[in-house]
Formats: sequence, C-alpha cells, structure tokens
Amino acid sequence: MLEKWNVLVVVDESDTGEKAVDCAVDLNLSGFNIKPYLMYVHDIEPIPIPSEKDEKKFYDSLRAKAKKTLLVAVKKLKETGLDFEVVGHYFGIVGEEIERKERELGIDMIIIGTERPSLFKKLFGENYAERIIFETKAPVLVVKPEYEPKIKKLIDTRALTPVEIVRRETEREGVSI
Repeated sequence: MLEKWNVLVVVDESDTGEKAVDCAVDLNLSGFNIKPYLMYVHDIEPIPIPSEKDEKKFYDSLRAKAKKTLLVAVKKLKETGLDFEVVGHYFGIVGEEIERKERELGIDMIIIGTERPSLFKKLFGENYAERIIFETKAPVLVVKPEYEPKIKKLIDTRALTPVEIVRRETEREGVSI
C-alpha cells in the first residue's frame, strides 16, 4: 500500500478551480493514495471599505461564492468516496495563506487550477498561482483550462453494466461482440 499523501486542493470560482477537484479525483482513481484538503481562495489585497455595512455586504457576497463553490466540490468528492477535509475559505493574499496551510497540515502536494494571467493582472496584481509554484516546498500540480478530467468518462459509464462498458469500449476500437 502506498503512503497517503496530504494534498491541498485550491479552488476558486473559475472553471479551472473546479478542474483542480476533478484532477484530485483522477489522481485517486489512478491509484495514488491521497487525502484531499479542500480550500476556497479569493486573492484580494486589503482595501479600505467606507462603512461597516458596505464591508459586511462585500464579504457576505464573497462568503456566498465560497460556500457555493465548496458545495459543488464537496459533492463531487463525496460521490467518489474519497476521505477529504474542507479547510475553509480565505479572502486576502492567497500565497501567504497557502504557505501557512502547507506547514500546518503537512501538505505533500498542492493542486491548483489556473489560467494565463491577463495583461492587467500581470501589470497590477500578483498571480497567486505563480507565488504558490515558486515559494512553497511541496510540488505543485497546475491544472490548465484545457484539462479534460478522466472522471467524466467514468460518470458517463457509471450507470452501465460491466458487459455494456466492455461492449462500448470495443465498439470504439472497431471490434464488435
């Protein structure tokens, strides 16, 4: 039996954030013994908000996005039977928090979904994925927008019997049963 790896799966509201969860599932189905730690992030510099009411409204909307995104990820992980933990959500300078979680949880690998940063982000904002890649000690698996999860193939065939699965695969290869 392979040693269990603690894997921090970093998600956000992007499509690649969701694909990071799919990648963790694919790793598990491929035979890697992992325990995912799920964390929602929103990279934002501390900004002054004029009133407490505005601040509450701002962070309530972020918390709602985080909850919705985490619920989708949790449902996906529960369906696969993976033993996982939700670490929570974080709004702020994400790179620093991920480094902290890496130390606290004894993380062996980090999975993040990321897209190529726009020119605006390159000029004015830090790309938290870049910081994670170069400043954490654990290896980082970067999931690109083009990633097609293998889990989708399994979901498509889940309702089929083993005989139907074999028949479908052999038909794809041009062999009939």
